[in-house]
Amino acid sequence: MNTQSSVAPGSAQAHRSGSVSGGAADGRSAVAFEGVSRSFGSVRALDGVDLAIPVGSTLALLGPNGAGKSTAISLMLGLLRPDRGTVRTLGLEPRDAVRSGRVGAMLQDGGLPTRRG
Repeated sequence: MNTQSSVAPGSAQAHRSGSVSGGAADGRSAVAFEGVSRSFGSVRALDGVDLAIPVGSTLALLGPNGAGKSTAISLMLGLLRPDRGTVRTLGLEPRDAVRSGRVGAMLQDGGLPTRRG
């Protein structure tokens, strides 16, 4: 995930390492990543990402192909699990937040999830 962009005051901030800013410490983050890494074979899509998105904020993930944007969204929704680190959506495991009906998303590709036994 490209974390080298400028960030508007009061918005979410992402860092490859270091402190999380934007509301994680006070428990009011819509989404929080702490040290999140995810790889696909030898390709590391995310590497130690810390991210806090405050409740009520609007965020755009921008970056070139392969920057980790879709991987980050999939982690936020519980469609993927991180190899390392912690992901929370509305203070819950992402899958639990989605199951509760508190989270909805329209992804760019359609299809049904595969059933895991």
